[in-house]
Amino acid sequence: MRLITVLLIACFYCLSVTFSSANEGTEVVVTVNGVDLTKAELNQEISKIIPMERSFHGGVSEEKQLEIKKKGMEVLIETELQYQDGVAKGQKLDKKELEREIDLLAAKFPVKEAFWEAVQNAGFSEPAMERFVSRNIIAKRMKELEVNKKVKVTDEMVASYYEENKGKYSKPEEFRASIILIKVPPSSLPEQREEFKKKSDDIYMQFKNGASFEELATKYSDDLSRIKGGDLGYFHAGQADDQDFDAQIRNMKVGEISGILKSLKGYYMVKLTDKKPARQLPFEDVKDKIRPMLVNSEKARFLTEWMGNLKKKAKIVYPLVNKTDKGSNS
Repeated sequence: MRLITVLLIACFYCLSVTFSSANEGTEVVVTVNGVDLTKAELNQEISKIIPMERSFHGGVSEEKQLEIKKKGMEVLIETELQYQDGVAKGQKLDKKELEREIDLLAAKFPVKEAFWEAVQNAGFSEPAMERFVSRNIIAKRMKELEVNKKVKVTDEMVASYYEENKGKYSKPEEFRASIILIKVPPSSLPEQREEFKKKSDDIYMQFKNGASFEELATKYSDDLSRIKGGDLGYFHAGQADDQDFDAQIRNMKVGEISGILKSLKGYYMVKLTDKKPARQLPFEDVKDKIRPMLVNSEKARFLTEWMGNLKKKAKIVYPLVNKTDKGSNS
């Protein structure tokens, strides 16, 4: 809640929109059950969405701005409906609680007058600011009551989901291998490539004469795995970029070492060190992943039902002609 309201003070409307007049922030953008919601309030919702939607380069396209504005409108309306539902069910923020929240926000400023000046510059009157704070706190309380506290995910539900979706919790055949790679630059001339081939053959002969594969990998390999004696770790069938490498591994036995093979990177030899058959992951290994997924699914279901009922009974009116300002149908 405090993060939400701090946004009001810290970074009002990240799309760099400024009010051309003192009254612009009070412009009504939507009326929910007879309550007028303003442009200043909408801009606050937009300011929370923008950091999550901004591209890597920091820009927000015009199309994306319209999409963000629509999302902001939807959040604004839903928060107001949640607040109104809370008030109707006896939720309220007493004067001391409200003053405490306001004081926490004001503490970010050198003096309280600076806080209220920032509030005014953001397009809020003092009563509007107080309602804004109250609305977000009560809406959050109502989400806890109408959504989070209603979620009951039992051990039986988790086990049942696992049984019905076993296919999602299986592992394909896995391999563990080590490699010695001699890289060949793509621009190499034929005679240079022959030198790299001779180096690969020499390494292979050292192995055949009793040298350790792991020691040879550490000494000669151009692959990053050389620091681990050439160990590539476990990977599943089809995961390798090189289809020839993948096919080679599939046809090897544990402990077997290939001859010198050629790839786009150069010459290599590979040792298969372990193989695990495709297997079903046991329930005990995945139950802690299933439970939070079911919890989130239940939360989404309760929220959808709650908001659907509130919207069905609500009267939502958009005074603006521009349809892009609409977040939902009236």
